[in-house]
Amino acid sequence: PFDKTPTRIKVKPFESDPSIENGLIYGAYKDDELIYVGSTTSLARRQKEHLESKNKDKFHVAIKEPGLARKIEFKVIKKHPCRTRAELIGAEHKEIRKNLDEGKDLYNTIEYKNTYPSSCCPSSRRYRR
Repeated sequence: PFDKTPTRIKVKPFESDPSIENGLIYGAYKDDELIYVGSTTSLARRQKEHLESKNKDKFHVAIKEPGLARKIEFKVIKKHPCRTRAELIGAEHKEIRKNLDEGKDLYNTIEYKNTYPSSCCPSSRRYRR
């Protein structure tokens, strides 16, 4: 029979992650125009994940248009070594906000949630291309 006794698990949401020391903020570019901002610890792996993704959001649909995948170039915007994934995601959100404030039209759809420190993501906003 199924044991319905609750299991208590200690979760440290902002625990240090050694791979995050190699954090990167990257951009996807089409014809040298920035169209998407993301964060990762491995740009090659993340690019492959985007191209193989089954997500139906506007960015992933757009990069699967015939011939477009070859025109998208993924580049490092800046290195961002940090101690936690939340810190890296916070830096990604700041980079997105900076580019949107500069008038760039990005495919990013982000929702700032309470899971990130308020210093990283002070408000709840959604951006769509």
